[in-house]
Amino acid sequence: MGVALGVILCCPMFFYDGGAMGLGSDFVLFDLGTIDTGNPMLDGITKIKVNAMNTKIFVIIAAIYTAKLLDTWLKSVIPVALELMFRPFIVILVVAPLAFFGYGILWNFVETLFGASMFYVGKIPFGIGVGIFVALWQAAVIFGLHMMLGIISMLDLIANGGQTAYGIAGSISVWAQVGALIGVIIVTQNAKLRKQGIGMLPAGFLGITEPILYGINLPKKRPLFSGIAAAFIAGAFANILSVTQRASSGIGVFEAIGFFSEPTLNGVGKISPVLNGSFYLLACAVSIGTAILFSMLTYKERITEKTLLTKTIEKTILLTKLQLNLNTEEMKTLKEVEKEVLNIFTKDFSKNITKNEKNIQKYLATSEKINTILQKEENMKERMIAKGKKYIQRKQFEKSSLLMNEYNALDFSVKIKELEIIKEKEFRSIDFNLLNKNALQIQKDVEKILEKAKY
Repeated sequence: MGVALGVILCCPMFFYDGGAMGLGSDFVLFDLGTIDTGNPMLDGITKIKVNAMNTKIFVIIAAIYTAKLLDTWLKSVIPVALELMFRPFIVILVVAPLAFFGYGILWNFVETLFGASMFYVGKIPFGIGVGIFVALWQAAVIFGLHMMLGIISMLDLIANGGQTAYGIAGSISVWAQVGALIGVIIVTQNAKLRKQGIGMLPAGFLGITEPILYGINLPKKRPLFSGIAAAFIAGAFANILSVTQRASSGIGVFEAIGFFSEPTLNGVGKISPVLNGSFYLLACAVSIGTAILFSMLTYKERITEKTLLTKTIEKTILLTKLQLNLNTEEMKTLKEVEKEVLNIFTKDFSKNITKNEKNIQKYLATSEKINTILQKEENMKERMIAKGKKYIQRKQFEKSSLLMNEYNALDFSVKIKELEIIKEKEFRSIDFNLLNKNALQIQKDVEKILEKAKY
């Protein structure tokens, strides 16, 4: 039902012929008049309209959450014999219109206000406005708001004879997130994460950042912010150099071609096509380079034990203060207890964790290598079987016989056995006894200290 709702809400064919760019057209339900604020985004706030939900992530989330609540309630009131026939029908019938005419309209207001504010932000001089515009593009992608930035860019392109300073945002921000991902790939000790990141790079080079954003950069947070910071620097740098987007030549690596053209609507560029394209490539290099640097400097594989304990104690102290209405003197006592607890984490203890964590990561990396080889063997065999079936269908028995011999000879067991020996050795190098001993000692020390605390 979730998939069905998603298809209904996103299908552009419900909106005339799919509309411009295949994103669906708008149905204006109510026109509350015309206003002229000088901000084309804000002027559209009086048009109450319904449109496709392609990029309206939160509308879809709200719709599916509502569907879940309604579905749960219907299970309790509809007889079991009629449930299969009526339950999905009622859920779709109620939630789809609610999403279009309720959640969608509310989200349109959010989009309009965001677009209107970015219209003014983009005009801040000295490259700062465009830098912010570029920096926020990928954050807007996460929230499904980037279409509003695209509209600002398109309006600016028309107004300036086929060129726009805002048009650099889509691509430069992409390279910043790709750079942040590369930074993670370089510094991570996690073999599985590195493999996952490398697998996402081709999509990034083709201008598609959603897998990167939702898969790694957003969950890890710091890479996302590293990319945003790098995008701001590169965007401001490009704007100072008067770089503008001109002809459209695709996305990702293909986008650079359009920057080497003249403005498409007979406008006059501040700089020549060659300089425009060259400076654009330089800005992309700045974007990737700074993002890699920021990501490598800020990325942390995981939160440390001491940091986690500090956060936990801080929250506990705050809760104690609020519940017992503690005064300043009483709070001092708790802060002293906190210091005493945190002093337990000696450098030696941290070294023990770091040393063993490296051994654990080596063990996991070898495990991942074994899984990769097994997967490779499975894929090769599947391809051979498919090929063999075709040979048999065509009665090419000689070829199928040779392929069968090749299939039977395919064996990675020797390589896997070697890796299994290494894996076993790496596992034995992990000193679990020492880690457990340290953990128990710390627990005892903390309990002793807390016995002295009043609260």
